[in-house]
Amino acid sequence: PKLLADLGTDRWEVRSFLGEAGLPQALPEKAEDRAKSLASVVAVKCRRPLPAGRDMALVWGKDIKSASGRAAGTDQRFDFTVRKEF
Repeated sequence: PKLLADLGTDRWEVRSFLGEAGLPQALPEKAEDRAKSLASVVAVKCRRPLPAGRDMALVWGKDIKSASGRAAGTDQRFDFTVRKEF
């Protein structure tokens, strides 16, 4: 959430991400309101670099829990293609 707020919504990547996630494309000005609107956003980072131009999958396990202790409940798979080198 802080990363998105720091990037600002004038960048198309941020607006696109927010739109795809079903979130408002303009983040609230107040930090408290912004935190509420981004409460479901989680940043993840790979432990290693991914090979450019290759397909990959992120598996979000059913046992992953939120800060409040609520489990995801089902495994979820998200398929991506890593961008090519530029």
